[in-house]
Amino acid sequence: MNSPFPLKQIKQTNIHEDPIRITKKVVNQNNKYEIKLTNAALSSHLIKKTDATVLKLQGFYKNTSNKTLKMLANTLKSLKKVRRVQIECFSDWDGLLTHEGLKNLGEKLRRLGCLQSINLNFNCMSKRTSNETLKMLAKTIKSSKKIQKVEINCSGDRHELLTNKSLENVGEGLRRLGRLESISINFSFCRNITDKGLKDFGECLRRVNSLQFIKLNFGSIFAITDHGMNGLSGSIKELSSLQRIDLNFGYCLGITDQGLKTLSENIKKLSVLQTMNFNFSYSQQMTDKGVKDLTECLGKLGSLKSIRLDLSMCPEISDETLRILGERFKSYNYLESIGLRFENPVCRDFCNKITDEGMECLFEGIKELHSLQALHLDFPHCDKIKNKSLKSLGEVVKKFDSLQCIQLCFSGCKQMTNSVMNTLTKNLKKIPTLKFLSVSQITR
Repeated sequence: MNSPFPLKQIKQTNIHEDPIRITKKVVNQNNKYEIKLTNAALSSHLIKKTDATVLKLQGFYKNTSNKTLKMLANTLKSLKKVRRVQIECFSDWDGLLTHEGLKNLGEKLRRLGCLQSINLNFNCMSKRTSNETLKMLAKTIKSSKKIQKVEINCSGDRHELLTNKSLENVGEGLRRLGRLESISINFSFCRNITDKGLKDFGECLRRVNSLQFIKLNFGSIFAITDHGMNGLSGSIKELSSLQRIDLNFGYCLGITDQGLKTLSENIKKLSVLQTMNFNFSYSQQMTDKGVKDLTECLGKLGSLKSIRLDLSMCPEISDETLRILGERFKSYNYLESIGLRFENPVCRDFCNKITDEGMECLFEGIKELHSLQALHLDFPHCDKIKNKSLKSLGEVVKKFDSLQCIQLCFSGCKQMTNSVMNTLTKNLKKIPTLKFLSVSQITR
């Protein structure tokens, strides 16, 4: 239940003219404070008085400097009960915030003895984040022995100072955490990362046997090839407790069919894996054969419940891929959730080899999934798909007695009509177990 944190009118300081906003939330009997840091002096004064167990520091705007962070850092040491810290939305508009300021904050975070979860977002602070910044954060992380969850976001095409050493520093911090269960690492658009960085990061990960969930985003890094992904997946296969894996290699133009084959060979050794989400959008060298090799791991993963696959804008993907997926689904009818995305950009000829014939093969496999609870199909601007596919889909899904969630997007498919989509929607609403339905119109 949300309730505003009581505040008296306090005279603003000259650090920033905007008012502060502090919200206290009670979540599962935890005191969660969300603090909008537009006024650092006022924030520090109030943080000291909280009984927070969850602390979210949000909004470092203009005029934020090293002095600002030092002021905030000095207040953190008084928070003895904090178990989760989330810091996001740094900005380097004025160039006043440097590595020294972050170092002050990191040193104080290391003293939070109850810290179990840390989320650091440096997405907007692209010009100032460097290898030294990540090295400092790694020291903070590895000294907090109780940490179970780590999220680090360094995404940004202006992160010119981040190199393979940055990934290595993060990995060194993670590998010493004996209780770590979940990590989310985002280095997308960091163009100085190469195959070596992924391989070194993987070597650190293979030692964290307690990991149950990993989410890694290396999208839009053109230097990454099969060698880097193979080195990473070769280490991931050692994580015997892993239950969920999310990998984003979208716009990594060096990924080929051979990389998918090796990934499949490594993934199938994860005996307790329940969920896998893969993004290989815009992989121009990927073909139907690569998808065939990738999906062969399904037969070895008896515990798998959910699969998400994004092959948008892959010019060599055709109906054969949908046929392969349909055949796989017939054999592995224990799946509970499926998500497939094959977007074709407007006025481009990428996923334009997908037709009604491929969709029919896919639906033949889906109808064998008797335990299916969630279905997400995303085929925007695939111009060769017609109304026939929508009618076939309607016949398939109405037979399910466990389906709870449906998301469909065929927007921009020129040979489809909204009238047929509306009829499909009405029929879907009749499914007795359905709790969530999202259907995009064909035309806007």
